[in-house]
Amino acid sequence: MARMHLMEFHDQTWYPRQWRDEVTDMLALSADVADPYVGVVQRIAEVFKATGSERFVDLCAGGTGPWRSMLPHLERHLGRPPEVVLTDLFPNLNAFARAETDTVGAVRGVREPIDATAVPEDLTGFRTVCAAFHHFAPDLARAILEDAVAKRQPIVILEMTSRTPLAMLGMAAIPFFAAAITPWAKPMTLGRLLRTYVMPVLPATLMVDGFVSCLRSYSPKELRDLVVGLDAFEWEIGGAWAGRVPLRATYLLGWPRGGR
Repeated sequence: MARMHLMEFHDQTWYPRQWRDEVTDMLALSADVADPYVGVVQRIAEVFKATGSERFVDLCAGGTGPWRSMLPHLERHLGRPPEVVLTDLFPNLNAFARAETDTVGAVRGVREPIDATAVPEDLTGFRTVCAAFHHFAPDLARAILEDAVAKRQPIVILEMTSRTPLAMLGMAAIPFFAAAITPWAKPMTLGRLLRTYVMPVLPATLMVDGFVSCLRSYSPKELRDLVVGLDAFEWEIGGAWAGRVPLRATYLLGWPRGGR
């Protein structure tokens, strides 16, 4: 099946900001439950140490992404708690603040919008793009990689969606999954409850956008095509099964040849 760059509702400027934050909150909570990148964490830690990186800079962080589940694994492999800086073009400020409190400062959020295709020079670190790379059409996806190469910052792209029948079938279960985990969502508000159980805008958005995410996801071959000519970096493409759901995560890992 060919990649289709269709529209996701919560990407749109007309989609209410409060609803968007609630969607990204749910995506982060889903990552807590699924532990989708546990099979890739050791390899990330190896490259992090080999490149002398001092911190992770998460691009397109949404509602903080998978960091609550990834941090304990990374701490075990690195031998210390890593510093994580969260960034987004549309920062979920409440989620960033909760992450800072919950991790006692190990995670901090940048309040200003950060464009993943033009990261500020002073924002250095091992870049991560978790479950967001498919949002970008090939020209912008390539620009994200080119920016990392130009500034010699290691980068990993992590995706748990794919254009496979299993992944797309899993999206059909999202409304039930969202209803089951909503009691643990923060902040718990009357609006969130109404938009989940009475007028189920949030489960519907998550399901439709989940299907679209699968259709927009890059295959390993397409990822290889995106890095053609970026020869200043070593590139590695692979996959690993998620921790608690029957989905296979895909990764694209890049780091400067000859060190930093």
